[in-house]
Amino acid sequence: MAIPSNLFGTWRLVSLIVEVMDTHEQLRQFGDNPPGFMHFTPEGRVFAVLSASNRSLVHTEADQIAAFGSVNAYTGRYRVEGSTLVTTVDVSVDPGRVGTDLVRYYDLRGDTLEIKTAPFYSNKPSLGLGDKKLQSFLLWQRAGTET
Repeated sequence: MAIPSNLFGTWRLVSLIVEVMDTHEQLRQFGDNPPGFMHFTPEGRVFAVLSASNRSLVHTEADQIAAFGSVNAYTGRYRVEGSTLVTTVDVSVDPGRVGTDLVRYYDLRGDTLEIKTAPFYSNKPSLGLGDKKLQSFLLWQRAGTET
């Protein structure tokens, strides 16, 4: 399916909410204002980098472990199938994602892009959510249109 041209360009993260599907508990594991950007090219590549809003400098091994758990970054080839966005990851901060397909559902309205993930189980032990089914909700605004 053809990629909608209004998806192309750079998007700034506005919010990231993770919901525990069984309880509907909502978590803001990256804080209230997590910095992040995502860029879609017309050639079918996406780049995404997002992090927690309260990251600390790395001075110790424990700091380094915490820093790894407070960032998400990946790139890969993407395709659009209706309102589904599928990225085949070829580089990621999390090596376990390389070679996998990230399935996202999106709604694009003007300069606002809403993305929700397919349900998943977290593999990050620091979150303590490994046995819970989760779904993430991300709100993006086209970069350069901030008020």
